[in-house]
Amino acid sequence: MALSKMGQIYSEVDTMLKTLLLALFALNLYADTVVGGIAVLVENEPITLYEVSEAMREHSLNAEDTVKLLVRKKLEEAEATKREIKVSSQEVLDDITKMARANNMSLMEFYEAIRKSQGVSEAALKEVVREKLTNQKLYNAIAFSQIEQPTPEEEEEYYQIHKEEYNIPQGFKVLVYKGASKERLEAKAKNPMLYTPEIESAPLELKTEQTDPRLVQLLMQTPLNSFSPVLPDNEGFVAFYVQEKLAPQTPDFESIRPQISQQIIAQKRQQVLNDYFTRLQMTADIRVIRMPQ
Repeated sequence: MALSKMGQIYSEVDTMLKTLLLALFALNLYADTVVGGIAVLVENEPITLYEVSEAMREHSLNAEDTVKLLVRKKLEEAEATKREIKVSSQEVLDDITKMARANNMSLMEFYEAIRKSQGVSEAALKEVVREKLTNQKLYNAIAFSQIEQPTPEEEEEYYQIHKEEYNIPQGFKVLVYKGASKERLEAKAKNPMLYTPEIESAPLELKTEQTDPRLVQLLMQTPLNSFSPVLPDNEGFVAFYVQEKLAPQTPDFESIRPQISQQIIAQKRQQVLNDYFTRLQMTADIRVIRMPQ
């Protein structure tokens, strides 16, 4: 009986040891997985390999440039927290409402349009807008007191250098591509020779004065012999292939002087921000653990 009892005890101890070893193995495996999933630590805040891979795909950047982008974002988040910058739910709603009105939509119509065109839910959109507004407050806090108004000489010089960028065509010759699938239309835009019978196309000539100013601006920004971004419309999605910009005219300096001033200020503001976060990055604790393969 004693031997039998002793054998039972040994058996139970052996089982416990095996269980403990398995648990320790699982814990180590979990720790390896977590560490292996981290690409960079910024002030002990992780940027994961998944985040890097997703951002590479979204922004079409290589791993090094993507990490720089994500590190900058982490530093901005930390700086916003340090400065106690907050954005209320009402501010988020007001901004989305403003965007909806600019597109002649109700709030619900705008949410639905974003969901269909971008695959972004209402909650996700609100989070994007909250981040945008937080960054705006942060940038203003950093740069506002450091930016001087441009002088008349600066404005005139900028106009002469960038004069062609202000050319306004009297019209556009385009090919209009329409389809029910955003993905198929984007594939067509990337490869015009792709056979896509479900996508319709037709030539169209647009006169600037008779066209929605937002579409005019989009077509002006689209290079010749290139596709515009894919946009939602009432029947699905649409993209414009710009064949020709008709009779471009350069506006006189005084008529666009306010716009020139704003662009100069925007450039100065961006330089101040870049300098600020470059200095911040030089002193921050940033450790690269592992880059995506």
